[in-house]
Amino acid sequence: MSDARFHEGPSTPEPPYAPAFYPGEVPVGAPSASRRSLLDWHPATDPDLPLLRSSVPLVNRAPRSARAPRVMSLAAFGTTAARSLQGGGTDRHYAFTHWALIDLLVVWGGSAAEGLIVVPEAPVVDAGHRAGVPVLGTVFLPQREHGGRPVWTDDLLARDGAGEFLLTGRLAEVAAVLGFDGWFVNAETQLEPDNATSAPARRTAAEMLAFVRDLSGRVDHMVWYDSLTRAGRIDWQDGVTDENRDFVARPEGAGPTEVFLNFNWAKSEGHVDATLAETAALGRDATDLFFGVDTESAGSDTSVRWDALTDSEGAPRGSIGIYRPEGSIRQLEHWSLEAFEQTEARYWEAREHPGPRVPGTWPGIATLAPHRPPHPLPIATAFTTGAGREYRVDGVASGIGRWYHLAVQDPMPPLRWVHEGGLTAALDWDDAWQAGESLRLTVGTGSGRVLVWQGPAGTLGHAWPVEVVASAGDVALALSVVDADGEQRVPLEPRVAVDEPTWRRWEGVVARAPRGNVSVHLEVAGAGTVRVGMLVLGDVSTAPPAPPSPLTARERADGVLLTWDRDPAVHHWEVLNGPRVVGLATAGAFRLAPGTATEMVSVRAVSPRWARSTPARPFS
Repeated sequence: MSDARFHEGPSTPEPPYAPAFYPGEVPVGAPSASRRSLLDWHPATDPDLPLLRSSVPLVNRAPRSARAPRVMSLAAFGTTAARSLQGGGTDRHYAFTHWALIDLLVVWGGSAAEGLIVVPEAPVVDAGHRAGVPVLGTVFLPQREHGGRPVWTDDLLARDGAGEFLLTGRLAEVAAVLGFDGWFVNAETQLEPDNATSAPARRTAAEMLAFVRDLSGRVDHMVWYDSLTRAGRIDWQDGVTDENRDFVARPEGAGPTEVFLNFNWAKSEGHVDATLAETAALGRDATDLFFGVDTESAGSDTSVRWDALTDSEGAPRGSIGIYRPEGSIRQLEHWSLEAFEQTEARYWEAREHPGPRVPGTWPGIATLAPHRPPHPLPIATAFTTGAGREYRVDGVASGIGRWYHLAVQDPMPPLRWVHEGGLTAALDWDDAWQAGESLRLTVGTGSGRVLVWQGPAGTLGHAWPVEVVASAGDVALALSVVDADGEQRVPLEPRVAVDEPTWRRWEGVVARAPRGNVSVHLEVAGAGTVRVGMLVLGDVSTAPPAPPSPLTARERADGVLLTWDRDPAVHHWEVLNGPRVVGLATAGAFRLAPGTATEMVSVRAVSPRWARSTPARPFS
């Protein structure tokens, strides 16, 4: 997996962007966001630290069953040197929302020209953590034919005077301080034989193995990519063999927590069987092996020998590693949010292929591994994907045009949109109650229903409230709540119109406390179109959050940095200039562009139920 396959080349982005470090020596001409050495980085002196840090702790999810396969996604959310720390002014972005279908996310990147140690951008970490998904950065040593330099390997494997690795502790510090969960190590620079005399002693497979085992004990996740052999050669084994078994083993807990196998694991009959047997002999679980699937160029048109990996029941015998799922965007002839959503549905759910798996077609990741919704009740959701054509506040356009910010995402059902009867369902980016979109339901005649939530019951008691904010004509709405004890149907009563006259609140009460896993369907009776702007299940506070405090502003050469204390009760913050929303933040910080007129700048907090605080102003 070389840098030639990542990005087109160096760029000159403007800050604020997530950094990509070099392990030591920095090449002349590296982009400004990457022009630094990890050895020289100190969080206390980094002026962008408030923007770099994730603000959302990792949410717990129900554990998988012992043998259930896992899914790892290796996705790029921008070029290595241009990954925004505070969203952006376009809707053409990889706004991934199928979090319930993956177990690990690796923020992919790295190139000889742009930086080798890729720190995940905080909005992506926040979005993943809200969904219970650990997020990892990437350590990349390119192949020499793609610009890899032996000196970078020397820098990565350097030891201090006491014989300790210089960078394993520093990599662990970066992850801990910035709030992400570990590293994916992709070492593709040829090493030297262990008995070599013409190269530094540290540039050997034995030293790389020692580095990997040291790093694995310092972070929650350390994923090793199947690239190096025990002799230090770049020779992808596409499985576990005598040549790479040392890099797969985990003696006494020292070694990679997970291993990503190269893509050609079905290259010969019985190769997967031999890999699984070797893995078992090492005392490792098959679910720690992620069989790589390269979808960068073809997306859901990628041909995969799933039959070599699955058992007689069609279940994978190991875990699945998806390389570059955002490659599905390349299948689009013309970009639109609607086309992107359909492409994502095909990739993750194989919506075009319901029923039994069809040989030769993409099965959809949802058919290969069980989903794990992370959000227990109570929840509130405006079905926000983190991107839109405009940003709305209580149904009214706020001033931002096209936008993205992944950490503004709301909870979503794991599968979209499962419906029945005379109803169709899709997201609508042309009308929204909050943020970028609503859920549009179209009923021809009669009635229908759509699955709007599925997840753990949580701790709700009896008589729990439900609410829908909807723009609807002459229809009747009801919720069907199904749990371990059966189904409860709750008619919803329309109440007063909310601030924007086309939207109304519909309310009801569910009599019995939920138990186990809960599925919630919204039922519509009567012809017409219903736009659902918000769904509230359980008692989610309607109180506005506290304004950001203390709100400070510091003028710098690259703009004005606003900072304030983080508040776990806040979903995100809106940055305003006068009445217009001009930016979004989850980090407790936002950088205004140079030249921004600041007299009317303010910041307000937004709760999970989209209640807003009074604005706070840093300027008199």
